[in-house]
Amino acid sequence: MLFLTIALTMLLGFAGRAHAHTGFESSDPEDGATVGTAVAMITIVFTGPATPVGEGFVALDADGQLQPADGVATDDDMTFRLTFDPPLAGGAIGIRWEVEAPDAHPIQGAFSFTVTAPVATTTPPTTLPASTTLVPDAGTTIAESSTPSTAPSTRPSTTTSVVATTNSGEGGGTTSLEEFLDVDDSRPGETTQLVGRIVSLLAAMVALGGIVFLASAFRGSGAEIGELVLLLRILGGILAVGAAVEYVGWVQGSDESFGSAWTSSPGAAMALRLIGGILVAAGLRAGASPRAGRWNARSSPVALGGAAIVLASFWFDGHTVSKGVRVLHALVNTIHVAAGAAWMGGTVLFALVVWRRSRRHEPSRGAELVVRFSHVATVSLIAVLVAGVLMAITVLDSVGELTSTEWGQILLLKAASVGLAICFGAYNHFRLEPALDATPDDPALALQLRSILTAEAIVLTFVVIVTAWLVAAAS
Repeated sequence: MLFLTIALTMLLGFAGRAHAHTGFESSDPEDGATVGTAVAMITIVFTGPATPVGEGFVALDADGQLQPADGVATDDDMTFRLTFDPPLAGGAIGIRWEVEAPDAHPIQGAFSFTVTAPVATTTPPTTLPASTTLVPDAGTTIAESSTPSTAPSTRPSTTTSVVATTNSGEGGGTTSLEEFLDVDDSRPGETTQLVGRIVSLLAAMVALGGIVFLASAFRGSGAEIGELVLLLRILGGILAVGAAVEYVGWVQGSDESFGSAWTSSPGAAMALRLIGGILVAAGLRAGASPRAGRWNARSSPVALGGAAIVLASFWFDGHTVSKGVRVLHALVNTIHVAAGAAWMGGTVLFALVVWRRSRRHEPSRGAELVVRFSHVATVSLIAVLVAGVLMAITVLDSVGELTSTEWGQILLLKAASVGLAICFGAYNHFRLEPALDATPDDPALALQLRSILTAEAIVLTFVVIVTAWLVAAAS
């Protein structure tokens, strides 16, 4: 039970950059309802703040005509009251909306209901009066008629037609109710943005965590330090490229121009990651240290500044801009990301070091590395847990979101993955570390250490990919 609590708590916080908590919650009338009276007001409730954009709120009435809402009112940017004049009646009604979350993520949706009450009409008289005098032509006499004369009605009958006339192009076109309700919530550049986000997030976590690993746990030759520094510089470049790709995708799917998109909150986050990645790539140095075998962090102030900028970038996207007190949430999020990076990036570099030493037939010195990295990992775990609890309290609206939404279901997948990674780390700490202390040169233990570290690194990489996926998911 303790293990499950730790795993779930970590993930609830680790997903704090997702924008998933603005989504459709309910409506009145609700989807699929049958209503007996004409509907003059419709209420739509979202799970988070929303701003109407694009077409906003529009109805497809029973005669197949598109009818924008005559009035839209809200007190909290979450519950919207739509008024229609004339009221909606006479058959199947479709409602469609397009809104924007606080992080500028567009959200679209639709639902329908049926109104059995007929459309209110004022039908013109279709029967001539009983006594009508017609003016005759010269020489012609027409007697007064005492018999009513009935003329055929020219008003079309009320129908539940689901075909709407649109002005979607030259000559117009038709849209069925099914097509009206079939909302395409994809947007230009969405795939590009997701790919860039995955690349930049993976590179950021390994690069930042690798710097922590070099500064705290690693001991090795100058050549090894140089190789690891080169790897981290390459990762800084990959981080910058990923952020640039994400930025391009964002521009394609937003109303911003390429030169002005950085002034929006999401654009600023991507621009900061781009700048931070460049500084890490350009500023990281191997730097000789007075103490042999240790990397001198003071030799790379520019790279450390770039790492700080990357951390600061997470102040400008996701729940940091939409949930809770922004300054407090930003601080907690920074601690959380830094701690997660130290764990994930340190594990990746740890695995790489022991595998490279094995291929070169060098002593792995795994026992020393396990002891030093265990201290870093323990502190990181505590920081992630504390920050995760605070973020979960701020972000989660209800426990039911874990199973009732796409976002919650992805989060549970992530929780299971982190739980597995914790198992690997616990095995290293409680089983392998004592065994390596007793027999540090045992080749079987060295192989076991490499295998467990590799598995943990793979699982943590998957966790980061799922985190990027969560950012694009909707609740």
